[in-house]
Amino acid sequence: MTRVITHGQVRRQSETDLYAVAVDNLTFPTLPEVGPLPPAGTTGTLTTKTVPNPPYTAAPPPPPPVPPDQTIIYEDSNTQNTVSMRVASVVGPAKYNIVVL
Repeated sequence: MTRVITHGQVRRQSETDLYAVAVDNLTFPTLPEVGPLPPAGTTGTLTTKTVPNPPYTAAPPPPPPVPPDQTIIYEDSNTQNTVSMRVASVVGPAKYNIVVL
């Protein structure tokens, strides 16, 4: 069971859509293929189609709350499925291990 999302965009909570980058894939290895939004604490991997400017950096685990400039927001094409996450580690310039907030 793995959920792979291949659409949408991500941006920092502190940024406007101007800074959003397209998602190549967002993979949650512990979730079924379909279902509700991932619960807090779910881990996954985010790969973007281009490198964010500036690139995302790892954010400390909460608490305290993850600062807005380190909170990454995923939005699908109709902004009905929005997920907040933090970067747990940087794999490459456009690939990140993430944790759902």
